[in-house]
Amino acid sequence: MSIVSLRINVGGAWYSSRAIQAVDYAIESGIDILNYSGRTRNEETNVAPYDDPILAQSILMFPGLFIAAAGNEYTNNDDTPNFPANYSLTHDNVISVGAIDVNSDKPGFSNYGINSVSIYAPGVNIRSTIPGGYAYYDGTSMAAPYVTGVAALLLSIDSSLTSIQLRNAIFESSDIINIDVNNGDTQSVRKLNAYSAVKFVLENYSNTPYTLSNYSNSINTNKTIAAGNTYFNEKNGFYKLNVTYAKDYEFIISSTKALDVTLYDEDFNELNTNDLSSDNLKTHIIHNLAVGTYYLRVSYQNENDSGIINTKIVSRNTVYLNYNQNDILVNTYNGIDDYYYINTKGAGFYEFKLNGTKADGTTPLYPEGAITLYNDSNKTTPMEKFNLTGYLNSASTKSNENSMIVYLPRNGYFYIDVNISSDNLSSLFFEVTSPKSQEIDLFDFSESTNQSINIFNETIKGDYFEKIVIDQTGKFTINTMYAGQQEEDILLVLAKLNYSTTTYTYTLETRMIELINKDNIPNPRTLTLLDGIYYIGYFNKNDTSSLSVSLNRLVSQSGSHVLVTDPDSATPSGSQINIIEMNNSTKSYRQSFITKNFTRLIYPDYNYDVSASRLDYHWYSSNENIATVTDFGTVLGKNVGTVKIMAVLKEDPSKVFVKEFTIIEDTGTEPLVVESTLTVKYSETDNGTFKLNLEKVNCPYPWFQDYIWNVFIPEQENDINIVYYSWGHFTVNNTGNFVLTGKYLKNSRVTVIINVIVEP
Repeated sequence: MSIVSLRINVGGAWYSSRAIQAVDYAIESGIDILNYSGRTRNEETNVAPYDDPILAQSILMFPGLFIAAAGNEYTNNDDTPNFPANYSLTHDNVISVGAIDVNSDKPGFSNYGINSVSIYAPGVNIRSTIPGGYAYYDGTSMAAPYVTGVAALLLSIDSSLTSIQLRNAIFESSDIINIDVNNGDTQSVRKLNAYSAVKFVLENYSNTPYTLSNYSNSINTNKTIAAGNTYFNEKNGFYKLNVTYAKDYEFIISSTKALDVTLYDEDFNELNTNDLSSDNLKTHIIHNLAVGTYYLRVSYQNENDSGIINTKIVSRNTVYLNYNQNDILVNTYNGIDDYYYINTKGAGFYEFKLNGTKADGTTPLYPEGAITLYNDSNKTTPMEKFNLTGYLNSASTKSNENSMIVYLPRNGYFYIDVNISSDNLSSLFFEVTSPKSQEIDLFDFSESTNQSINIFNETIKGDYFEKIVIDQTGKFTINTMYAGQQEEDILLVLAKLNYSTTTYTYTLETRMIELINKDNIPNPRTLTLLDGIYYIGYFNKNDTSSLSVSLNRLVSQSGSHVLVTDPDSATPSGSQINIIEMNNSTKSYRQSFITKNFTRLIYPDYNYDVSASRLDYHWYSSNENIATVTDFGTVLGKNVGTVKIMAVLKEDPSKVFVKEFTIIEDTGTEPLVVESTLTVKYSETDNGTFKLNLEKVNCPYPWFQDYIWNVFIPEQENDINIVYYSWGHFTVNNTGNFVLTGKYLKNSRVTVIINVIVEP
């Protein structure tokens, strides 16, 4: 794709005669898309907009897509035509584009028209190039290029698309939104959606379709992949697969150069697949597909490579097991005992279980090793159910056991042997399931006294585990009871599942390990359990006696009086006091209400035997839809209602303090103007560029996106110039003063005024 600039304005006027020349040039040059931002003007009469019949005919003859800005005159194009945008009513290859803002609302300046404006795209505070840098602008001229860009993106996927197909793809894939127009009415209109447009093209135009069924032996096809600009044409290697029979399908893709192969579901979500081949010139995938539509993309890793890629798709009757129940009796009759399990549920403990029934209705006897699980395809040594140094815990069932619990550290393929005779079996199912789960929300428990939480009381032989989700950090005593006479050790485990955002991997942190038998019942243990996901259970229990585990949540100090809001006028106390109270003679220090969309700060009272630093606590909200709380104890009221805020001392989580707040509506009507001054050292800026930190000034909430901003430069000040501003970033060319005014979007009566002083 290339960009061609066709200049038609003279002295700021877009004459229709020059527009005709530009369209004719585009026709002769084979240009696929034209973007037109402006109104045509009659060169002789200087009238605009001008409905020039010659221009209309030229655009009609243009084989590509003509995209025009709807205009910025605040008018209804249905009633007051604006050309060339209004040719969208008569020309199938013309799209008229209106503007919306970041909230999908139509700004006042944008023209509109239920019939004459085809679609809306972002047109407020749009970053664009200017000589020597960048600037931010508003206008339908900023919105139209978004539609043009999406059209170009679609052509990069399939260069054979016609203007009608491009227009259909953009329209059919758009979102439907409601906008308020200038006369107070509401219109239901299209909103550009680039992702959906790409998906529409891939689904409807740019693919090679195949049908996969139980009886389709194989698909074997070659595609020539071109390098360079046409590399991105998805027709080169894009397949639409209509699956009519749920089963395993085998994909073998090969070429003479390194490959990229991706399988998608019908919503173009990438499916987790595992390449069974170690050769980067060949990809070998076996995946279970339910009935539905899928997409396969084959390409080269290097976009400059070209050649032939061979794709084979084979329908299998084999042995790839998925989560939940799998019927495997047909495989045992065929002598198959070698299976793969494809884990897509993430790291965690899972139960692997066989459920068989004999022809006479009885349960079969399960031999030793009825299920054995391996980490690799060589299957030399079984996995460990749970990796513990000095304790052998092989992932293989014992005699007369049909299930086991195994920790899987990742997604991907695991390798299974199933060892059971199919003689006299009427059914045999293999199940992979997650343990039972329960949530511990400490807001549901006593705020001032210890309280017991039953985890499990089980008689199940073999292995048993539960998943525990702890919502808030606490201190607990773990109590265990065993009523049996087993001499061999039962392994009792409590482990926390942790995720690394650096390595993108899960690890298991062992918090407690106990060996239990008839002579060894562990004493209660006291642990701090941080909020997160835990697994607790046992391995290798060979009797049906009960084994129970309970937690006793410990509270040694409590009371809402320990948490205070806005202690005094000199302490930072949040916008509830700083803004509302400065306009109200009635003070509300130490109160427990928050006006919606304002903040209060919570402090631990130093008069009590606790740390006075907010950083020494974990902070939690009982309902984040009502109010949120930061790691610094800053509470933001989001919706009307009551909410509890919990502070847990990090050093001793048995010290738990809970305070209830009521979030109320702002019933005030008078304007609230919050003015402050901020000094910036020009010498400390990066070539004049700096980021304005709202946390350093008085405002309801320090998020730049929650305000509509304007900049004012007083005439009497130095020759300071604001090159651009957005999201708190500014570039200035000199020292001096400017005023930043922000309208708070979450409360229309609040205006923030910041006097910015740029000093040498």
